Amino acid sequence: VVVRSFEDNETLTGIAFTDVQIYVPSVKVVKNTIMLADAFKSVWFVGLQDEPTKLVLLGKAYPPIEVMNVCYLIEGQTLQMLQIAVSDTEKIIRLL
Repeated sequence: VVVRSFEDNETLTGIAFTDVQIYVPSVKVVKNTIMLADAFKSVWFVGLQDEPTKLVLLGKAYPPIEVMNVCYLIEGQTLQMLQIAVSDTEKIIRLL
């Protein structure tokens, strides 16, 4: 996963990078957080750190499940209540 930024509204430059394990069928972004669904290694929750600019692993779901889709469940506009919904290959929806 590469995060890019426009510099002077002219050039697109890579500013942060993280390597995912196997296969990512779903990616969701809210503000400076990214949620990745790895089809074989579960859910990864990463954040964009400002100084120095890099992607930091904030959390992972254990045990590994075969995740096909992820989404944020947000209540209100201030992100006070944030949950993660995950659907797996067995068509089970889990709240993390």
